[in-house]
Amino acid sequence: MTVDLRANSDGLTSTEWSDEAATPISVTLEEKYQITLQVRDSVNGTLITGATMDILVGTTSVYSDVVFDDDTNPYIFYLEYDTYTIEFEKDLYVSYAEEKTPNYNEDGADGTYDNEIAWTINMTTITESLADYQVLTNFVYDENNDVLHASVYMERRGQQVLSDAVRTLQTCTLEIYDSTDTTSPMYTTSRSSPQDESIGVYWFTITNAVTSEGFQSGRTYFAKISIVYGAGGTSNVTYTDSTTFDIGVTARLKEWTEDIQEEVADVKTDIATAATATQTVVGTAQTSIESVVSTTASTTQDTVASETSSAVTTIQSAISSTESTLEDTIAAEGSSRILNQESYIRQNDSLTIRYKTTTDLKPTITVYDATNTIQVSGATMTEGVSGSGIYEYTVTFSYGTGEHTIICQESTLGTLDGINIEVITTDLEDISATATTTMAQLMDIDTDQMELLSTSITDINKVISGIIGNIDELAELSTKVSELADKTSEAIYGELEVAMEKLKEINEGQGIKIEEMYEMSEDQSTDVDYIKNKALEIKALVELSQEILTRTSDEPIVKTWMESAGLPGEETGLEEESETEESEIETEEAPKSELELELEKLENLLGTE
Repeated sequence: MTVDLRANSDGLTSTEWSDEAATPISVTLEEKYQITLQVRDSVNGTLITGATMDILVGTTSVYSDVVFDDDTNPYIFYLEYDTYTIEFEKDLYVSYAEEKTPNYNEDGADGTYDNEIAWTINMTTITESLADYQVLTNFVYDENNDVLHASVYMERRGQQVLSDAVRTLQTCTLEIYDSTDTTSPMYTTSRSSPQDESIGVYWFTITNAVTSEGFQSGRTYFAKISIVYGAGGTSNVTYTDSTTFDIGVTARLKEWTEDIQEEVADVKTDIATAATATQTVVGTAQTSIESVVSTTASTTQDTVASETSSAVTTIQSAISSTESTLEDTIAAEGSSRILNQESYIRQNDSLTIRYKTTTDLKPTITVYDATNTIQVSGATMTEGVSGSGIYEYTVTFSYGTGEHTIICQESTLGTLDGINIEVITTDLEDISATATTTMAQLMDIDTDQMELLSTSITDINKVISGIIGNIDELAELSTKVSELADKTSEAIYGELEVAMEKLKEINEGQGIKIEEMYEMSEDQSTDVDYIKNKALEIKALVELSQEILTRTSDEPIVKTWMESAGLPGEETGLEEESETEESEIETEEAPKSELELELEKLENLLGTE
């Protein structure tokens, strides 16, 4: 195709184009942009395989079910100029949707207008998204108007989350629980979206909270809040929060104080009126009745003083009662709490939950499993030590894994507290910790003190038995955590080397020669079967050495044991005999003790005589 480019300007006359007029300009016309799109993990930046892509213009599909794998990530395709919605789905990742428009700005983003555009999409795992996003809730009670206000919003890494063209803040649900019934919420409400999308805050207002809705002043309540956020459908994720709040008594105290002040003002008015009347009578009375007036004034003053004293006593009593009630309420709320600090526990393990409150009460405990199903409902806790105010209840966590919720409450004082505990399965930490302690035990064995050989061999035997137990546990779990298993195997191999050296020192000191049994292959230091069989051999050698030290005759000693990974019924035997022709293991004469040397000298002396 040939394209003529013409330019016009004021003061110039347009002419026909000719080959001699100017150098031709090359113009390339392309119908579509070439798009190179790659999908990466938002945390580590690695390319993702297994993600499925759909591209739509409005509701019309342009590309459908495109799977990204090792050969198609990045994926190259072509798009005309338009506004497209690009959607991605992948297991264990948050669904992704974004609007993209291929145009000259996108084309020139790399500094070159070459009709080629590169896009990168970052997907976030569900685990990461739940860790990043946080629901925040605030409660304020207006005591003057009896109105409970709540505000709910969501943050991601310290930044408030707002709705955009793809992902939106959707339904927010608020549930409030009373300490008298933790099974069903006493109040539930929800909003389909924030009242103002520009600030992303859900506002909840509960009018007549105390007079009509059942809330009580001076009581603590537990609230559960959830927000649905996402692009709709399966891409939505529900985020949750829980908190406690109080219905205060400050306004009631203020009201009582105002009533008392009004009563005092009335008394002062009565006193002033009576005093004025008395002064008037005294001022207008005749001299002849001065004594009577004086007596009457005195009586009046006594009456006024009595009434004033009575009023003051009443006022002080009311203030004292009010302060005592307030102090008791604050003390009960401040001192009632769950004492446990544990954040996780293994499945099927038991944990004693301890709840601190006032003595001689009957608090109860309710346990929810990871699916919010009640497993322990309102069980009564017992006071561990009479008068301590610490109540206990033992929970066996056999309800599956995941985050469990524990709520303790006491209805008399209206107190409540809750904690979350993560229930996990057995891991390899104990195996690794046990294995690493045996090295120090072996290094402390002194093979130079012959009188302690039996005890040393017994110690080695115990260590080897512990190593074999560790190997059995390691073999069962090695397929789950091969990396930790290899490290633990190498650590156990090192311990076996130390054990073998100690045993070799002991046996050489006793004249026992079994050189071939001391050999170990470092190439097989991570082979669980090899290490276990070697440990069994060392255990047999330890037991054999014990029998040699304690034998009282020259009869052959035969040791037999079973090794792992052998043929069915196969056994490996090790025989040791004292200095006889049939001996398969030659032993040297052990050094004589001081007692034996003294006996020899005595025999020689007797023989000479």
